[in-house]
Amino acid sequence: AKQKVSSSKREHRKWIKAAKELLARLQKWTKIGNPNTIHCCKLIEAELESIASGAAEKNTKAKELYDAAILIAGRSGFLCDKGLCCERAALHFHRMDDRNEASYYMKLAVTYYGDWGAAGLVS
Repeated sequence: AKQKVSSSKREHRKWIKAAKELLARLQKWTKIGNPNTIHCCKLIEAELESIASGAAEKNTKAKELYDAAILIAGRSGFLCDKGLCCERAALHFHRMDDRNEASYYMKLAVTYYGDWGAAGLVS
């Protein structure tokens, strides 16, 4: 069991490293003028903050990043990504044991997925 935990931690670090590398690439594309990557950057930043969460301050930072990702995805016309950002925010708040916020964001996700036309996903 001890080796499995170590392996699990290694796997966790591997995925965090991959997320940070992807974030750096997306930020580079955003910097050179690709507006389609801004909400993706915010979502990955929110996910990384969520992973690091524990304190209320970090919980607030993750919420701000998720909200920014949702807003930017919506303004850019990415309804599916807007739904995904809401779903990820809901999962973040579920992990934080904040049922009210989790429920709020999941209801938004269902709405946005429905608006996008993903009837199978919402049912």
